Order: sequence, then structure tokens, then C-alpha cells
Amino acid sequence: MLEYFKFTLSSYGEGYLETEVFLKDNPHYHVVGTKFEEFERNISEKEANYFNTRMTLLNLDHLERQYMHSEKMLLDGQTWSIEYQYTNKPRESIFGDNSYPDCWEKLLDILDELVEEVPYVDPERIENFTMHYHHRLVIETNEQVDYEEDLAISRKHQTLIYTKNIAPDCVITHQYETKHSISTLLDHLNDDIPDMQSAEVGEYEEGIVIDITWHNGDQFHYQLPYNRHYMPGDWYKVMAHIEEYMRAFGFFGSIFAQSIYEHGVRDGEYIYCSVIFEENGRSYYYVTDDDSIRIGDHVLVPAGPHNDEVEGIVDKITYHYRGSVPYPYESCKHIIKKMKH
Repeated sequence: MLEYFKFTLSSYGEGYLETEVFLKDNPHYHVVGTKFEEFERNISEKEANYFNTRMTLLNLDHLERQYMHSEKMLLDGQTWSIEYQYTNKPRESIFGDNSYPDCWEKLLDILDELVEEVPYVDPERIENFTMHYHHRLVIETNEQVDYEEDLAISRKHQTLIYTKNIAPDCVITHQYETKHSISTLLDHLNDDIPDMQSAEVGEYEEGIVIDITWHNGDQFHYQLPYNRHYMPGDWYKVMAHIEEYMRAFGFFGSIFAQSIYEHGVRDGEYIYCSVIFEENGRSYYYVTDDDSIRIGDHVLVPAGPHNDEVEGIVDKITYHYRGSVPYPYESCKHIIKKMKH
């Protein structure tokens, strides 16, 4: 059981904040800092147990003992430290200088929930951001079809879920679960959310519903036509952040990569590599026995009349039996080796 926990945070130009939580016998916390008068508050057994459970899930013993941005301490930025003690165990300490463990945001959330008097996280931090797009169409058979899209970003679950409802029996969903980058995305959105006003959406007009929840509990709900007349002029900044995040991971992975499932020499085949020496430059055939070479690899090859050793990039790989080679095997130069990059 966690009996004692101390958290100290010092920021350049902002001062320091020190929080001690005592969980044994008389549970309470003690806070002192540059911007706060020293104070204490007793906490209930239920609060103490909840805090203990959440801190246990952080696995403090598995964290590094130091988190350093560089070998030398920086004179600005932020430093922090943690001291903690479990029952019948020695007191442990962790120190950080402008570098943080993976559980940093969760740690601040736990303290923010326990110590109501101190904002450990930005109260105007976005927690949830959702968009619902709707367009009612009339198709050739005069039937009405509702096309919908949903986008939901959650800081708590660290997820982005994008769904396209093309028809009642055709729903496509992309789900992203990435540590930290969801928080970073929401922080970017926080900086660029423009002022908006709701407006009536016509029955056959493309409409959008936007819901935003902030850490302090504030909730905004907007419903308006999704077009240039009603949307803020800088709305593109919000969508650019989201699109950049989604593009970074792409929609297609290795399962669809032809360069993977069509890679590999068969018995009796020769491996021909097309090698280029500059971007968009002419390619030259080389042969190799190294089946580990892949498209995009840097290789060392003989080039020119004096066979100078030159580094090139493999642009294409093909496999051929003796009777179907694209260039006579005896006249083709061999790749010397694959380079390490």
C-alpha cells in the first residue's frame, strides 16, 4: 500500500508547487507553492483508497529514476520530482528535467482530481471533440439516402474514431489508439478552435454538429450548415491538424504491400535490381544473390568504365529465369553490398 506521496513541480518564471499526500492513519494532503498559501485538507478513506488504487496502476516502481532532456540541467523550462513510500519499503525518489514518463498526464489528472484547490492541468484543456456530418441525398430512384460521418476524439481513452455511414448496411470505421499523440492533437485543436454560431440546417443541406467538452466541465454544442458561408474562415486549421494525424498512420499497411508479398526469389531465378543514383534519375540493372535487399535500400555498386564504387538506391526488384532476363546476365554488374543506414 502507498503510504506517502510527494510531488514537486518547478517552472521557470512560474515558481514552484509542492504537494504531499499522507495515506496512513490520518489521510490528508499538504500543499505549498509560490502562487498558493500553505494549506492542508483531510481526505476521506474512500478518497484515499481511490488515490492509492490509481497511483498503484501507474507502477511507480517501474519508472526510470531520472528523466533528463539532456545531460546538463537546463536553466529554464520545468523540473519535477516525486517521492513515495510503500508499506514496509524504503522511500524512493524520481527526478525529471524537461523530460517526462509516459504516465505524466495521468499523474497530473490524479492529483487534479484529489486536490480540488489546485489546477494541475489546464482547466480549458479539451477532453472530448466530436463531429457529426449529415447529408440527405435523393438518388435516381427518388429515394432519400442519409449519408453520415462521425469523428470522435477522446483524451481519456486516447482514441480517434472515424466512421462513415454510407448506407444502413454499409458502415466503415477507422480507429486509432495512440499514446500521447491524441493528447498532443487535442492540445493543437485547443489553440485553434474558432468562435462559431449555430444556424438552421436545411433538409437537403450538408450539416455539421460539433460538440466540445473542456476539462472544467464547459460544453459547447454547435449545429450549422457545413459550408463556407457559415463555417469560420480559419476552420481549415482545425481540420488540418486532424488530417495530418490520420495521414501519419495511413489507411493501408503491410498486408497490402506488394513489395512484401511479391518479394522473394524462387529456385532457378536471378535477382535483378534497378538502381538509381539521383532522385528521378536514370536506372541501371544490377544483379545480386542477396535476397534481403529491398526497394529503397542503399547499395554499393561498381559504376562507370573504371567500376568506381558508388552508392545508389534500389528503385525496383524483379525476378527472372535465364531465358527472360531484361539484360544479359553475363554483362550485368553485381551489387557489391547493401549499405547500413
